[in-house]
Amino acid sequence: MNTINPDRMGYYRVGWKKFYHKTLALMESRRTRYDLEWIFNDDVYGAIDWTVPIVESLDELYRQRAQQLREKYDYILLYFSGGADSSNMLRAFINNNIFIDEIIMQSPEPVKNKFNNVDKSSANVYSEIPFSAIPILNELKNLMNPATKVRYQDTSKGIVELLKDDNWFEYNPFGVAMGVNELARQYASFEDPEILRLTDTGKRIAQVVGTDKPMLMNANGDYYCYFIDGIALHCPPVELNLRDMLEKSLHTEFFYWTPDLPQIVVKQAQEVKKLCELNLQAKKIICNTKLHIEKLRTILHPVIYPSMPEVPFQTGKGSSGAVREKDYWFWDNAGEIQKNNFKSVTDYLQINIRPEDFKNGKAAQGLAGHRSRLYKL
Repeated sequence: MNTINPDRMGYYRVGWKKFYHKTLALMESRRTRYDLEWIFNDDVYGAIDWTVPIVESLDELYRQRAQQLREKYDYILLYFSGGADSSNMLRAFINNNIFIDEIIMQSPEPVKNKFNNVDKSSANVYSEIPFSAIPILNELKNLMNPATKVRYQDTSKGIVELLKDDNWFEYNPFGVAMGVNELARQYASFEDPEILRLTDTGKRIAQVVGTDKPMLMNANGDYYCYFIDGIALHCPPVELNLRDMLEKSLHTEFFYWTPDLPQIVVKQAQEVKKLCELNLQAKKIICNTKLHIEKLRTILHPVIYPSMPEVPFQTGKGSSGAVREKDYWFWDNAGEIQKNNFKSVTDYLQINIRPEDFKNGKAAQGLAGHRSRLYKL
């Protein structure tokens, strides 16, 4: 059996129990009063001396990662949003002539008639597909292998069907975030007919996603790098038949945050540290742990993606609450049954998770983040 340990995507430990879904872990923590820990490849990243400079360039490490994935899997599904992280990932394959079987762009079908390149608020995030992803693909089309399939994946149909069931949370609980978008993306592959057909072929399939940027803090003059759980959006399903499919055939791979090539994050962090040492203003922004990651991107992108042109169009990423600007399509189009079934779960979690584990104590504002252990640079 071609299984891959799901622990690679991160997991939670509460007492002696392991959880992949944060909401389930937080409920257990409240019930038992044991603290919650987020474990993210501690054994791999903890074995590295982060103070020793990585010799290879970032572009070379990105090439190595693309080649590594190509050699490991029979079929590569690359998820491309048009944002900087996925654009750099895409170019690592295409610029080095490493074949991608399929490029998938995700968004809910109902937003298509509202795409525009004027609004840069988070409510318009899906417009990054027509105004960033598509132009980038057009720019690279002469370099792309003509056998690469490019398609759009609707994330709305599966989530609307899922939420018709008032017991949906029992077999598809929230992972690291409480939001329609994350739940829809989490569920989309298991409702996609083309992916389901692929899993029947016996091929080893990788869903490659561009997670994410290094996070730094400075304490007493020392720099530390760490990972944030809210960015690691993959969660294995609870349903046994879906879990069986995932473990045998369909595997999620983080392009950057991977134990298979940990030098990527270490090198990124080392380059960001260099910038902080040279630029005090950049240091104040980068090492401000209260800032949302999107506030850092104009500073970080030139450092960690040195050969990538700026993307054509990018919006804000918005809040991490249960009801978000970019989920307007759901609240405008779903029926009262789906809306009530979603809200009943957030109400249930408000009671069964400690207030301090929500932002400002409220489920509607989302889960408080947990970070990994610190790695001294």
